[in-house]
Amino acid sequence: MTQLVCRACGSARIIPDAAVVDHDGMTRLPLLVTAPRQNPTGGLLSVAATSSPTQARVCGGCGLVELYAAEPQRMWAEHVAPDPAG
Repeated sequence: MTQLVCRACGSARIIPDAAVVDHDGMTRLPLLVTAPRQNPTGGLLSVAATSSPTQARVCGGCGLVELYAAEPQRMWAEHVAPDPAG
């Protein structure tokens, strides 16, 4: 297994499974990252963006927080998908 190292301070004290959540006082929802689609779908329910939950890592040395999309391959495929209308 590859050891994670902080890119800011070089520390190996990395918390790999952190989460950034949005909450309204009653619920805690994962924070989403959203990107536009190059060719939005048309029609009544037009979809102009793609999104994914985020994952986070925290450095226990300097506090750097890195965010990652949990589903980057799916987001990329939806981002570059051709226009279905043609």
